Amino acid sequence: MRASSPYTITRVCDPDERREKMIIKVKHSRHIPYTDKEINQYCESVEKLLTKIKEDSITKKRKKIREVEVNEEHITEDENEFALS
Repeated sequence: MRASSPYTITRVCDPDERREKMIIKVKHSRHIPYTDKEINQYCESVEKLLTKIKEDSITKKRKKIREVEVNEEHITEDENEFALS
């Protein structure tokens, strides 16, 4: 069973600025919304984390490819002649 998130995200249309705002509120609190700056900082940190995860994944794949290339078996001349015939 999944635990519910302690946050709710709401889209609010701000008539003064004539644009939509994302408001993140902590559940069971006084519902004080985060500022745009805090939301942007959070988004940037998530983007950095996702980029790092992707780079780590690519690095692991490259490492596996290198290991496979190193572990190749060399065939002898007798085996080579047998394969060609």
